[in-house]
Amino acid sequence: MEIREATPEDAETVREVHADSIRGLGTEAYSEEQVDAWAAGCESADYAMAIESVEDRFVVAEGGEGIHGFGTLSFDTPAFISNRSESRP
Repeated sequence: MEIREATPEDAETVREVHADSIRGLGTEAYSEEQVDAWAAGCESADYAMAIESVEDRFVVAEGGEGIHGFGTLSFDTPAFISNRSESRP
């Protein structure tokens, strides 16, 4: 499995993965009606815009048979930064 930055070409596959995840895992905690409503939101979601956002990094987890997952990373407010002592100016 490799984590890489998503490209706009990944948008449709991300949509499919998201809907599959909702339908496959959502039923463990939600009713079928709730899962259907949640998954329906994937149809109109603008994944390409999210992928192209400059605020966050949109990443995909890719393995032998394509994209298996996705997520976003944000570096706006680092919680902790450290460097080697010999790297100090």
